[in-house]
Amino acid sequence: MAKDINKDKFSEGTKLKLEIFAECFREWLPVFIHNPYIKDLFVYDFFAGSGKDAEGTLGSPLILLNEARGDNRKYCEQVLKNNKKVCFAFNEKEKPKYDTLVSNVKDFMVTCKENNCKTINCKYMI
Repeated sequence: MAKDINKDKFSEGTKLKLEIFAECFREWLPVFIHNPYIKDLFVYDFFAGSGKDAEGTLGSPLILLNEARGDNRKYCEQVLKNNKKVCFAFNEKEKPKYDTLVSNVKDFMVTCKENNCKTINCKYMI
């Protein structure tokens, strides 16, 4: 069985990989948002984990949601302005991690909505 990296704090190597992952997503997301030939964006994370490590450091699913929102919710506004829809699909096989992931994503979306983000065009499936 593979090591459960969500039970402890992420290693420096994992943090570096997640940072690179966030930077890549941050760079390519606007390309799709501004492309007039793309109406709907589908983002899949097939090995989502629980969404955070033991210290609350964001894992890939929450990084995707956070980056999709953008600084000052700029991508939320652009998605609405360009009449796009963004759909995230997160997969986690292990039940305890799945339950934690569901909770973490719901908490993120509630906080996003409370901060006046227009999540109507941002959907997720777990």
